[in-house]
Amino acid sequence: MGLFTDAFHLGAGAKLGTLCVEKPGYALGYHFATSSVEKAYEEYRSRYFDPVVRDDLNHIMILGTLPERENPFQEGSGKGLERFVQDHKIFCISGLLTFVLVILNSILPLNDLLTIVGVVFTISFFGMVFNIFRWGKVLLGGGVRKQLDEDGKQYWYVREYLRQALASGEIKAKEAVVKLSNTRLAQQFPDTAEEIDANLFYFRNSLTQQK
Repeated sequence: MGLFTDAFHLGAGAKLGTLCVEKPGYALGYHFATSSVEKAYEEYRSRYFDPVVRDDLNHIMILGTLPERENPFQEGSGKGLERFVQDHKIFCISGLLTFVLVILNSILPLNDLLTIVGVVFTISFFGMVFNIFRWGKVLLGGGVRKQLDEDGKQYWYVREYLRQALASGEIKAKEAVVKLSNTRLAQQFPDTAEEIDANLFYFRNSLTQQK
């Protein structure tokens, strides 16, 4: 077996939400009007939220502590621009090319400039089309994304309490994992018990190799 499955006596395929003391409606997952909204929601959660829960589980189970760090779910935490650039690379590249075009306008002859204009506007056009579809999906899933952001804030509120309680010895690691499992975000965490065991194994080995 593994560290996580042995500690909580879980069967194959069980997830973090299995530890939840009470089973609220969100334990079954959110319901979406269309599959496209659900896919956008899952992509958003898996990119920005699941890694945080995964890393916290590793620290609690292996080290018995949680590191102090900046809240990644807090508005204005400095992640907005970074997230925008990651999600809209083509749009940002198009803007950069347009800026370069303005600089070249004062340097190159007219014929060379027209050639560059054609290339830039071709790239910009496809970038615009790509972003129209992407923003359409974002707007379509805006409601559930807002809910997920709220879930992230709730998770961090509980997480900070657990970090301080673990540091002071008020609670033990196993109890902290159970309390974490009662958050809405943890209820949606997709990793199975076997995958969590694997994460813990690799995390512990990485710590050993660093020594």
